Order: sequence, then C-alpha cells, then structure tokens
Amino acid sequence: PLSEADENAASIKFIREQAMLRGKRKSLESSESSDVGGLSKKKLILEAQDKEVELEKERLAFKKLKFEREMEEREKDPAERELEQQERQQIRRNDEMMRIIRHFIDKAA
Repeated sequence: PLSEADENAASIKFIREQAMLRGKRKSLESSESSDVGGLSKKKLILEAQDKEVELEKERLAFKKLKFEREMEEREKDPAERELEQQERQQIRRNDEMMRIIRHFIDKAA
C-alpha cells in the first residue's frame, strides 16, 4: 500500500508528464503559426520593456529633481540661520542702547 504522500507525488508526476506531452504536441502542430505568434510576442515583450525603461527614466528624473530641491533647501537653511542670528544681534544692540539711554535719563532726573 502506498502512503498518501506517495500517491500525491505520483499524481503530480503523471499530471506533469501529460502537460509536457500536450505542450510538445501543440508546438509541433502549430509550428507555422508559432513563428508569426512568436514575432508578435517578441514585439509585445520589447514594447513592455521599452515602457519599463521609460517609467524608470521618469522615476529617476523625479528623484533627481527631488534631490536638487532638497539641496537648495539645505543651502537656504544656513543663509536663513545667518539672517536670524544677525537679527538677534541687532535686537541685543538695540536693547543695550535702550538700557544705556534709560540709565542716563534716570541719572539726569
């Protein structure tokens, strides 16, 4: 008696062999039409590959643009920080001048 696994393996082997035989028989019967069909299949495959290449180019162009924009933002950031620092220094100077002026006004009064 065969085990269930052996039966399954034998069934799979039989199905595979039948499929292989049918595949060979069909290819022999339609050898004339397969040349024409093969060319159209090749054309379809090439067109699909061309589309994939175009999509990849578009994706890379988008990544490049995104990277360039990020670099521009990074270059802006130090300039903006410099401006903010200058503004803070100016505010400190103004506060110091106001303190000195108040000191002299209080002293004169």
